[in-house]
This record gives sequence, structure tokens and C-alpha cells, in this order.
Amino acid sequence: MKVSFPRLGSATLAIKTLFESLGWEVVPPPPSSKRTLTLGTRYSPEFICFPFKVNVGNYLEALEKGADTIVMLGGCGPCRFGYYAQIQRLILQDLGYQFDMIVLELPQRSWREFLGGIRKLTRGNSLKEIRRAIQLTWAKILAIDEVEEKVRQVRPRELTKGATTRAYGKALGLIDRAKDPEAIETAQKAALQEIGRVPTRSRNDVLRVGLVGEFYTVLEPFANQDIERLLGEMGVEVVRFLTVSEWVRNNLVRSSESKKRREEIHQAAYPYIRNFVGGHG
Repeated sequence: MKVSFPRLGSATLAIKTLFESLGWEVVPPPPSSKRTLTLGTRYSPEFICFPFKVNVGNYLEALEKGADTIVMLGGCGPCRFGYYAQIQRLILQDLGYQFDMIVLELPQRSWREFLGGIRKLTRGNSLKEIRRAIQLTWAKILAIDEVEEKVRQVRPRELTKGATTRAYGKALGLIDRAKDPEAIETAQKAALQEIGRVPTRSRNDVLRVGLVGEFYTVLEPFANQDIERLLGEMGVEVVRFLTVSEWVRNNLVRSSESKKRREEIHQAAYPYIRNFVGGHG
């Protein structure tokens, strides 16, 4: 069985690690491109969300490469993400594709459906194997987030345009190849050193711009036209609080620290937004 999933920026590397650690043969979706969007737009409802169309294109390209299983998150709330998977499944079936789709409903909606999806995904793995897969995935998520934070600081100060982006590509390669906790820790240090070797100029006048928006669009460079890189190469330091690790803490782990942070955000937003807005907020 060959599994694939929607592409989500650099988090794609961590998701791949999760499935590989559970024993799946992984068919990573190719980097999203104009062809991806063209395919997704051709077969999606005209007025559906942009991320939906890119996802459909991701699936079609993965199925072309031999994938026979697609994993997608479900959800609940005011945005349409919660029923993406159901409609996407119908579209692909209407096109004649034979595949299995595993939908992981978030536990806030239904623990029963969430655990049902997990059982399909783990396919009889032992608790020890599942725990190890989660630990490896989490370690890579944290490593990638830290490296990207460093990239956002260095890029607007680089002496040679594009140097940070090239170093970032090498850094992600180091993390991607790491297969155990010790190797991930070593790769993370080496990745940060790779970014740190980029020649920079000392600047105190760097403009800092906060990047906010819908979850997928913020995290997937193709969806936002690679705005972080573009701004960075224009000398702007991008500040982004929305990361994969932050999303996991707020939606899956719900630690006391994340609950406190969430409450602070709610209080700050209350005079302007008094309702939950789903992935858009």
C-alpha cells in the first residue's frame, strides 16, 4: 500500500516521516505547481476554496505516481475544511480512481471517529512503534520550525540574494535524512549552523512585518506565492506565529501553556472578532 497526503510546505517532510515510521510506503506529493493548480481547478467546484483545488491537484499527481491511499484531516467549525475530504473523495471516484481515503477527524469533533482513523493509519503497529513514530515526527516538526525561524531572521540581512534560500534547502535535506532522535538532534544543529554561515550585514533598520492568515495559505509557499522568501529578499524580516508546532499544541495537545496563550489571543481579539472563524483565524 502506498500512501500520500496534501502537500503542506516544509511540514511535508515531517508527515512523510510519520507514515514511514508506521511502515507505509510513502508517495510524497510533488511540489505544488501551476500544473497542480490547473488539475485541481479543472475538477473542483468553481467557487470552492483555493486550498481545496490545490489539494485535489496534489492527490491527482500522487495517484499518477502510484499512490493508492490518501490521508486527509477532517474537522468542524465555520470554514469548509471539515468536508473537504468527503467532496474530494467523490471527485476522484468520479474520475475513475480506485483508492482508499483515511480521514482523521479532529478529537474535538468525535473521539470515536478520530480513533477509528488512527486505527486505519497504524495498521496493527504496537504502542511502542506508534509512540516512536510520533516522537520522531514531533522532533522533526520542532527542528523545522526552529530552522525556519532562523531563516526569517537571516534572509533580510544576507549579503548575497538567494544565499539563505540555498542554505535552507540544504538544511531541510539534513533534517529529512535523519531517521532517529539522535540523528534529528544532530541534523538540527547542523542545519542551524548551515543557516548561520550565510554572510550577513549588520542592520538595525530592518522592517519587521507580521504574517497572518488562513492556516494552509500561510504555511504552503505555493499558496502564498512564496511571500516569506519574497519579502525576506526585499530586506523585510517576516514574523510568523502560526507554525505546525503551535497548531499541534493548540489543537491536539492543549497544554496549560497553550490554553493560556489561546485565552490571551481571545481577549485581545474580542473587541473585533467575537466568533470562532476556523482556519481563517
